[in-house]
Amino acid sequence: MSNLKAYTLVTAPASEPVSVADVKTYLRIDGTADDAVLTTLIASARRTAEEYTKRAFISQVWKLVMDSICDDIDLPSGYYVLPTPFLVNGSQFIQLSRQPIQTVTSIKTTDTSNVQSTVNTAVYTLDTATGRILLNDGYSWPTNLRCRSAVEVQFVAGWANAAAVPEPIKQGILQHVAASYTNKVCSDIPAGAKSLYDAFRLPEAFGAY
Repeated sequence: MSNLKAYTLVTAPASEPVSVADVKTYLRIDGTADDAVLTTLIASARRTAEEYTKRAFISQVWKLVMDSICDDIDLPSGYYVLPTPFLVNGSQFIQLSRQPIQTVTSIKTTDTSNVQSTVNTAVYTLDTATGRILLNDGYSWPTNLRCRSAVEVQFVAGWANAAAVPEPIKQGILQHVAASYTNKVCSDIPAGAKSLYDAFRLPEAFGAY
């Protein structure tokens, strides 16, 4: 059975990787008449780039809800083993999208009686290099979980500020905003911007998870 994963944005970023002033310098725009339009185009380009790369660019809060996996083990005729719930099928970790991951706020699980509990932070460790929540030695994930929407992970993702966002991503956003502003319509990601983003695409962008 597949493990459905659903990501929901809880708190949007408070700032953008590039500013209106950056865009006006890039496009050689004087005056303030189009500032509101540029603000909208920046946010749109950033969101599109985040979806393309499956990353978060500036600090934001996300919630991941996923199923527990109930696998039936293939045994000879006449034998049966009750399904065993796992947070991730056959794995000791939870893989998060929207990297870089700053912190895990909480992990909550719901049992077969629909009672939700918070997993003790001693049970797991966040590996920021891979965006994985690792099960610590000597601990186990909660069991007796319901088979659908049993796990809720809330986490903070994104680089801390615009200065920390890689320059190619910022250049890609500038190119996308420029194309949308010139065409007077929110355009698709330009080929040049995609080339800049490609090095930052996570496996999830290719349907790996």
